[in-house]
Amino acid sequence: MPIGVQQTLLSERAPAGNDANTILLLHCDGVNGSTSFPDAASPASPNTVTPHGNAKVSTAQSEFGGASFAGDGTAVSGLTVAPAANFNFGATAFTFDFWFRLNATSPTFYLVEKANGGVAPFWGPLQIIANSDGAGKLTFYLSSTGTSWDITPSGIIGATAVTANTWNHYALVRNGNVFTAYLNGAANGTVTSSASLASNTCPLAIGGISDFTATYPFNGFIDEFRVSKNARWTAPFTPPAAPYS
Repeated sequence: MPIGVQQTLLSERAPAGNDANTILLLHCDGVNGSTSFPDAASPASPNTVTPHGNAKVSTAQSEFGGASFAGDGTAVSGLTVAPAANFNFGATAFTFDFWFRLNATSPTFYLVEKANGGVAPFWGPLQIIANSDGAGKLTFYLSSTGTSWDITPSGIIGATAVTANTWNHYALVRNGNVFTAYLNGAANGTVTSSASLASNTCPLAIGGISDFTATYPFNGFIDEFRVSKNARWTAPFTPPAAPYS
């Protein structure tokens, strides 16, 4: 294989890591039952991560590091991340990527949300939801107004369903005017829009809606959660085989 091609393939397969574009990195490691989720991102002033309800570190399952964030599906379980301004992207590039393992493929679980005050119908810049179709598919929603899903009125539902008790990698990437979801490195839904995403003062929520009512208790595990201020991937890729460092 030509050296240039080989280097390109290695670059696509290797974790981009914890670099200047990383604005949040949760390894979700630690002692079983811990409620501490330190931000390992490279900026000098890390975000503040607050656990809610039954959110905890679990050593029962992990993709990397021997532990992960766990929600038991019976009560409120989630994390909020502040300051909110760090996750108001407007029209700039971004990537959300993480590993997740669902204990069940119903009911609906909120994986990521930055909702408009935690008030139904929970509009905000973006949402990533599992099982909204009742069959294990992931859906993302986008808004430029914060009062409707004007960019994705019906949501962008991925073509591929996940199965329970299986680790999967998910990424949502904005590259220019193209928003693409990737499931295990394969494109799994896309939409094109030049709009700026709405901004608000709500923290980023992981594993629930931002007010953490028991409406959609998360039931599963999340590991190696990263948010970046660039487009990490612009084509199908091999998911990272190691934690970011």
